[in-house]
Amino acid sequence: MKQLNNMLLAAALLSVSLNAAGQKAKKDTTLNRVVVVEKEYNPDIMDASKVNVLPKVQEPFVGKRTIEYNMSLLPISSLEEMMNPVTRNLDQAKAKWGFAQLGYGNYGNLDARAAYLFDLSPRDQLNVSGSLEGMNASLKLPEIFESAYQNRNWKSRYYRTKLNADYQHRFDRVLLDAAVNFGTDNFNYHAFLEPENALMPSLTDKQHHAKWSLHAGIKSLDKNFPLQFQAETNFLSFKKSYPESVTEKIWRTKGDVYGMIGEQQRVGIKAEMNNFFYSKTGYRSYTSLELNPYYVFSNDSWKVRLGAHVDYSSLNNNVDGGKSSPAIQVSPDIETQYLFAKSYVAYLKLVGGQELNDFRRLESLNPYANFYQQNNSYNQLDAMLGFKANVGGGFWFDLFAGYNIINDDLCFSNLFSNMINLAKPYTETEDTKHFYIGSKLKYTYRGMADFSLKGTYYSWKNSDMNYMLMKPKFDLQFNADVKVLPKLTINAGYRYIARSEVNLNYIDVVASDYINPALSGSGLSDSFISPVVHGSAVKLSPVSDLSLGATYNLSDDISIFARFSNIMNKDYQYYYSYPVQGINFLAGASIRF
Repeated sequence: MKQLNNMLLAAALLSVSLNAAGQKAKKDTTLNRVVVVEKEYNPDIMDASKVNVLPKVQEPFVGKRTIEYNMSLLPISSLEEMMNPVTRNLDQAKAKWGFAQLGYGNYGNLDARAAYLFDLSPRDQLNVSGSLEGMNASLKLPEIFESAYQNRNWKSRYYRTKLNADYQHRFDRVLLDAAVNFGTDNFNYHAFLEPENALMPSLTDKQHHAKWSLHAGIKSLDKNFPLQFQAETNFLSFKKSYPESVTEKIWRTKGDVYGMIGEQQRVGIKAEMNNFFYSKTGYRSYTSLELNPYYVFSNDSWKVRLGAHVDYSSLNNNVDGGKSSPAIQVSPDIETQYLFAKSYVAYLKLVGGQELNDFRRLESLNPYANFYQQNNSYNQLDAMLGFKANVGGGFWFDLFAGYNIINDDLCFSNLFSNMINLAKPYTETEDTKHFYIGSKLKYTYRGMADFSLKGTYYSWKNSDMNYMLMKPKFDLQFNADVKVLPKLTINAGYRYIARSEVNLNYIDVVASDYINPALSGSGLSDSFISPVVHGSAVKLSPVSDLSLGATYNLSDDISIFARFSNIMNKDYQYYYSYPVQGINFLAGASIRF
């Protein structure tokens, strides 16, 4: 039994879930499986030309709903469009199993990746992949607290590497899968205050994140089983190196069991348990448990899901003496859709659930943030009412409105954090509430052109508070793909994000205010004059990113691409005080083999 437990503990989550690839690879689907794996290794890809990017806004879905404005952010990323040239309009019977691409541009933008599927036997498949993406360039720091900068030119660098392998074996009635993932992030901060003006000067401006994970799972394939099931166990490790070394380890176990009641109904329960362990004193190890019982009914006109999220966390009430949060919290998991007139859908969603604020989530939202343990966020209620329709001629629309209540919402600001030498956004959790309304429009013309437009307006309670600095007020996204020639596709995109004006308190520290003997090597002293705290209204420049790209298929297996971003050369920030690149491009080639 002890040996079995050790084996289970050694299994951990790869960022790629093999459940999506849970069917036997056939010759006419092999290429699709390669592409799915590659995208899952980089689920938040946009384009490599941004130093900092916002995520794509995903369609609302049933269950624990990720807040749209708080989804994965990367300081660097690659072109998702790169995947398309080698998979679009190909003869699947001749599909090849290997894929590689290489792109390079100004600002040192680099994107290199490769993947290969080994079809070991009719029942065994092995996927391997690797990637390197990054940038290295001099960027001009924004005009925020400009008096603190001695030199606004910041030599910025960010490199991310990933190595992945996943294996699956198909039995007659179940599918077994296993995976391993390794990754690193190497980057640097900019110096917000010169050392002689900092209360706590730092020894280094660099940062190193080391990540690895293991995964093992099982999934039923036989529909004759009285109960369908899938289960997995995972082990994840994340190490932050500076200014102090802290390692977070998570043992995560997940499962879903359900049974059919006739052809239109099913009843099931999902469960997930996370056990957290930390290497440093002051960080509290804890356990969280999530249960999601549900009932689903579906016919030609109605789709109904009735369920609830019941979440427990032993961390609550124990982080830095924070405000009281109940150990057990409950939220709804309800969706109703009604289809009428064959192409019109009215829907209502009442969803919620716990969001774990582990190091991986902190990094995905803001890698430059000052990492330390936070209470987990809880989406108490996200109520959405909507209407969508396909009106014919390739045109469809979706109108929606909702109200969201989040306990311990994860926020980022620089309140007091500029007292140290490095500009690390301050991480905090605050209860937030907001109303939102928006629409999505899409038009497709005979497979030759695709146009999409989405706009969402947010109205926040206490919108002038400093922790609302990075929250969106209005978010507009436009994208167009046009096939101008059989082998040439043009892409155009635009992103605009407006933010609210907030009352920001900040500290102005000058060398004459205090004595800092740490700089002279004589030790610390409390002989200094307290810095002055200022309060002022601050509003960040809106995100305004116009992009243009093209892909040309030289053959069925080889494509070349180019992408230009921030064409209007705007100055804005996705992370507080961290600039984006100016006009930039990425160009390269992709091949399948």
